[in-house]
Amino acid sequence: MGNAQLNLNTLEVGVVLNSLKARFDALKTLNRDEDRIELHDLSNVIFFVERAMKENYGQELIKPNLVKHLFQTATEHIAEMKEAIEEYEKGNTKGNEWVDPNDYVIWESFVLPALEEGLANGLYPHEMIGKGFGFLMSQIPYHVKTHPEMSKTDRSGLLRLYCQFELMDAHGYATAVAPEWFIENIPSVMAHINRVRELLIENTKAAPR
Repeated sequence: MGNAQLNLNTLEVGVVLNSLKARFDALKTLNRDEDRIELHDLSNVIFFVERAMKENYGQELIKPNLVKHLFQTATEHIAEMKEAIEEYEKGNTKGNEWVDPNDYVIWESFVLPALEEGLANGLYPHEMIGKGFGFLMSQIPYHVKTHPEMSKTDRSGLLRLYCQFELMDAHGYATAVAPEWFIENIPSVMAHINRVRELLIENTKAAPR
């Protein structure tokens, strides 16, 4: 008999994971000797499901036409950062203090090389360092706004990519927060949602008829 394969999206896996954690917490609260084996098994399952979620996050290929835009915006941003760093080192600190040298290293050493490799055949998000991918996604709204000449296909693809990233972040944040502390953390979740909302409204108004 062959191996069975069950395909679930990230949201569905999140629901399964939360159910497993709820069962684990309930049994742990009861603190019964007869539940120790089930607790052990649940702990292992939770570990493997969490690892699978991390490994499979962002498995959709970013196509070469979109990588081309991301490479362009990364190149432009790195040039701006480099100029600001050089000016800051010369003593011209005003207006040039916005660059963190560590962030510059991530952009130049991890983001740009990954994008360069993906220009021909595309890029999977997990092929880039996570923090760098987050930096890159944050540049999409500005890139879309300042390049009105791009095709509708490319614009749509970049907007979709940005929305996926922000909403996934919102979901991950909401899932990670303990239920009893969720109200205090609503502003952080809403920040992601509002960024998506504002970008979509702006691009709906600007969309060609």
